[in-house]
Amino acid sequence: MLKKPTIFNLIVSMVYTILGPQKTDSNTVLPKKVDKYQLDYEIKKVNPYKNYLIGVYKYKNTKYFIKIWMGRKKSFQYYSLLNEYFTGKTFYKIISRENKTKHEKILIPQVLEYFESENSLSVVFEYIDGKILSSFPLDYQAMIIAKVFKFLSEVTKKIKRSEREALAKRDFIFYFLSLPFFTFIAIISNLKAYRIILPAFISCIKNIGSIKNSKIILAHRDLCPDNVLIFNNNIYILDSARMVLTIPEYDFSYLSVYENFKKLCQIITQTTDIRPNEFLKNHIAIQYFNIRDPQTGKRIFGNYLKKFS
Repeated sequence: MLKKPTIFNLIVSMVYTILGPQKTDSNTVLPKKVDKYQLDYEIKKVNPYKNYLIGVYKYKNTKYFIKIWMGRKKSFQYYSLLNEYFTGKTFYKIISRENKTKHEKILIPQVLEYFESENSLSVVFEYIDGKILSSFPLDYQAMIIAKVFKFLSEVTKKIKRSEREALAKRDFIFYFLSLPFFTFIAIISNLKAYRIILPAFISCIKNIGSIKNSKIILAHRDLCPDNVLIFNNNIYILDSARMVLTIPEYDFSYLSVYENFKKLCQIITQTTDIRPNEFLKNHIAIQYFNIRDPQTGKRIFGNYLKKFS
C-alpha cells in the first residue's frame, strides 16, 4: 500500500534534487507495457521541475495517460508523483461535486490506479484528448487562467473537513520557518549569488506581514498554460502534484516570477482584480533558485532575482 509522503519526505528530497545532479538517465526507456496497459505512443515533454516517462497507453481500445518515475533512489520526482496520486484523488472528488450544475466545467483527469516496483512508480490517469492552453491566443490564455484562479478560491469554501485533512497545508508558519532554510540552501548552492539572494531575503522579511492573517485556499502551485487543457468547452487542470491549501495569491505570484509569462501576467492584471504578493514572489524565487531550464541551463528565476543586484 502506498503511503502519502510527509512534508519531511518532500523537503529532504527537494534539497537533494536542488544540490545534486538534475539530469536523468538518458538510457531510460518508456516501458512498452505497464501491467495490462499497452503503449500506444510516447509523449515528449520538457519540464524544469520533474522528469518522468510519460505516454498514452491502451487497454480494451480505451486510451489512458500514464506517468512513470524510474530510479534507484526515491527522489523528489518520486515523492512528487506519489503526492499527485493522493492529492489528485481528493481534488477530483471536490471539483466533481462543484461542477455538477455548471455548463462550462473546470475539471482534472481522474486518477485511476498505480503500479509500484522496487525502482519504479506508474500512475494511471484518464486520457483527455484536449488542446493545450499555450497554443491559444494570449488574451484567451489570460481569461482561462484567471477563471481557474477564481474557481480554486470559490471551491475552497466547499471542501469537507475530511478532505481538508487530506490536503497538505502551507500557512504563515510554514513560510516563516522555511524562509531562512531555503535562503541558506540557495546560498550554499552558489556562494557568489548571495548578492541577489540576501536582498531578496530582506525584502521577504519586510513584506511577511502581508500574509500573516491570510486564510488559506486551494492553490495548484504550478498553474501555467502548459498545465491546462481545453476539451469540449471544458477546462482541465493537469499535474496536481503540488496542490496544497496555502496563501490566496500564491498561484499568480508563482506565475509572475517567470520571465516567459510576463505578458500573460500583465493582461491578467489589466483585466482582473488579481494581483501577486511581493513576499510570495521573493520566497518562490529563493526556494527554487537553483532549478535550471533543462534546455538552456539557465536558472528559471535568475532574471527575476537580478533586480536585487
